[in-house]
Amino acid sequence: MFKYFSVEYYWEYFNVTTNDIIERVQHACFPIKQTSIFGHEGKYDLYGPIWTILTLNTMIFIFGNIASLLESQVNEDESYSDQALWVSSSTGFLTFYFIFIPLALWGLIRIIGNGKDDIEYFFLVSVYGYSFVPFLPAIMIYVIPVNMIKWAVLLTAGSISLFFLAKEMFGKVAECLEGSHVKLASILMLILHLIFILCLKWKFL
Repeated sequence: MFKYFSVEYYWEYFNVTTNDIIERVQHACFPIKQTSIFGHEGKYDLYGPIWTILTLNTMIFIFGNIASLLESQVNEDESYSDQALWVSSSTGFLTFYFIFIPLALWGLIRIIGNGKDDIEYFFLVSVYGYSFVPFLPAIMIYVIPVNMIKWAVLLTAGSISLFFLAKEMFGKVAECLEGSHVKLASILMLILHLIFILCLKWKFL
C-alpha cells in the first residue's frame, strides 16, 4: 500500500522522451494508424495526458474569452463577460473526466468483468488523457464568430476523440467484459462525450 506514496512508483509513467510525446500527440489527432499509440510494447505514460489536461484548461480560459469578445463585437445582442471565475469550474470539470471517468470504468470492469483479464487504471487514465488532444486545435478555431463553424469544430474534435478511445481502449475492455456490457460501456462513453461537448459549448466557451 505504501508504494503508492513513493515517487519511485510513478517514475516509470513519466519516463518518456520529447519525441515519444510528440508522436503520441500526433497519433491522437490522427488516429488512423493500425498500431497503438503506445507502440508494440504498450508502454503508456501520464506525462503527456497531464500536460494535455493542463493545456486544455488554460486554452479554454484564453480562447473562451477571445471567442466571447469576438461574439459580442459581431452580435450586438451578445454582451462580453470575463470568464476568469470559470477557471476553477473548468478545472473540476476536466479533472472529473480525466480521473473519475477512468476510475468508474476500471471499477465497473473489476465488478462485472468476466475475470479472464484485468486492465490497469493508469492505462485508462493515459488513454483518456490523450483523447482530449483533438480539442486543443479545435478550441483555437472556435474563436471564429460563426455558430455553425463552432458546432462543426467541436463535433469533429469529439468524433476524432471518440474514435481514438475506441481504437486504443475497447479492444482491451472487450476482453474484460461480456458482449452486453461492452455495448453498455460504448453507449455510456458516447453519452459522456456528447455531454463533454455540450458543456464546452454552453458553459466554458
